[in-house]
Amino acid sequence: MERTKERASHNTDRAVVYQLLVRTFGNVNGTNQVDGDIHTNGVGKFSDINDAALEEIKKQGHTHVYLSGVLRQATATDYSDIGLPADDPDILKGKAGSPWAIKDYFDVCPDYADNPANRLAEFKELIERIKAKGLKPMIDMVPNHVARSYHSVVRPDLDFGSGDDRSKFFDLDNNFYYLNDEPGRGLTINRKNAPEGADGKFAGEDGSPGHPPRMTGNTMSYEVGDNDWCETVKLNYGLNPKTGELRIDPLPDTWVKMDQIIAYWQGMGIEGFRVDYAHVVPIEFWKWAIARAKNRDSEFKFIGEAYETSPDRVEGFTLGKLVEAGFDGVYDAELYHGLREVIAGSKWANDIDGWLEKHAFIEDHLVRYAENHDEPRIAAARRPDDLWNSGMGNAAAGKSMAAILFLGTRGPNLLYNGQEIGETADGKAGFGGGNSRTTIFDYWTMPAHANWVGKDHSYNEANLTPEQRELRSFYRVINGLTKSAPFAKGARYNLQSHNTRFDDYGPGEHVYSFLRYDDQGHRALVVVNLSDNQTFNPTVRIPDHAVGLMNLHPGEVKLTSLLGGPLENKTSTAQDLTRSGVRVLLPPYGVSVIQID
Repeated sequence: MERTKERASHNTDRAVVYQLLVRTFGNVNGTNQVDGDIHTNGVGKFSDINDAALEEIKKQGHTHVYLSGVLRQATATDYSDIGLPADDPDILKGKAGSPWAIKDYFDVCPDYADNPANRLAEFKELIERIKAKGLKPMIDMVPNHVARSYHSVVRPDLDFGSGDDRSKFFDLDNNFYYLNDEPGRGLTINRKNAPEGADGKFAGEDGSPGHPPRMTGNTMSYEVGDNDWCETVKLNYGLNPKTGELRIDPLPDTWVKMDQIIAYWQGMGIEGFRVDYAHVVPIEFWKWAIARAKNRDSEFKFIGEAYETSPDRVEGFTLGKLVEAGFDGVYDAELYHGLREVIAGSKWANDIDGWLEKHAFIEDHLVRYAENHDEPRIAAARRPDDLWNSGMGNAAAGKSMAAILFLGTRGPNLLYNGQEIGETADGKAGFGGGNSRTTIFDYWTMPAHANWVGKDHSYNEANLTPEQRELRSFYRVINGLTKSAPFAKGARYNLQSHNTRFDDYGPGEHVYSFLRYDDQGHRALVVVNLSDNQTFNPTVRIPDHAVGLMNLHPGEVKLTSLLGGPLENKTSTAQDLTRSGVRVLLPPYGVSVIQID
């Protein structure tokens, strides 16, 4: 008997999130000079995300627009004319700077404004455009750290660190941790390819009186380098990293300031946060902060990037605890990495059942993705000896991944700009790039994506190749299916172990299948080929147990292809589905979705 999920779902509004990095989304400059500045390589603008772009995003089936990298970050670009000078190159990764090294939590990046002095007003106009299309805007929340040069010009009264007692490593009222056990010793920043003007030091943490080094975002050391989050400093939520003790009474000052940051963006019309590295912040904070946020707006979404296997996680962390604390979605990294290993590594399709079922108790809250800004592009070249930095070698691999990630589940889905066109992330860009990922640190154009955007920002599919148009069409169909019955709320029945006993099913190495069904009589069969070079013609049988669960009564059954090639037989019976099954044709990375009536 196959394992099945609970029949009832609490998922009343399945989110289909489109993640776009504002820096690159609308940039059609195309120069792509390695380490080029904003004047040479250009940058995306808030105004590039126009009505045409938003209409296309909506037509693709998305419900939320996640605007990545909006908050003002440390950067090498000089805006001294509006009181925002460039940052020390020692604490920058790339000329544009890391979007997750936030310099002012109450401000947005001036790069993206047509008039940098008017940046907040232009951002508000973008929020209004998004909402006018019936979409919901989301931005980043980066709770673990801020830029080393953090200073709010919008709300200086809420500056992190402004009232800290820097003589103490840890204090409940301090926002940062201070390394003062070696008086006079300053911070040393060792860079492999130090940017122009870097000297390995940062004046704010040079060890002079009142300026001790602070704990870096992911390490407690006086010496940091490129492999550390050297551009950031860690925030204090009442947890002493030396002793492991958590003190939250009275409330830590960081809690109070973060709550005001959340309220600020809610008041501006933001409807959700994608929370960076949520597993390194105490669960107690999340329970308190999310309750307050949802008291202000009950529909506000928190989607957490979080990993149970991270060595940086707080003690006792689990994804389930984040959900209990109020998160609407948490990353399912295990299923994502597992599917990559099936396609490009040593795992088999037979292994997928285990990944799908591992966190079944929080199924409605698991966020599935085939790409995001941290992960390799699907269409990037394969690297057989370096799976971590390997693409799948073909954008079509995303089809088989998406069919399982999105149609086999019930939680939120996330797609990353360029994924639906087959962006390849070729070449070194500066600090970023060269690792199968589109750079997030540099001023850059995504070539394939830019063809769709167009020089006039008309977002026209006519500018794409037939293959790119077909890929966009596939994701449009998948997104539509995920929000419809039985995929939005229905149960899943895994068919793999029942079918691999039959020779005509095909290899359990590459072929995978499952059913989706609900209490209203909606039923669908999904069959996927995860091979890059083999075509299969599997026969899929539905066991008696599944026939009963789906309330499939004796008599003729109608079979309708919703996705994939035509069927050999368009009618069957419940008995025949069990005995002789359904035969489908699956080219490399092929997907077949069949409605059963």
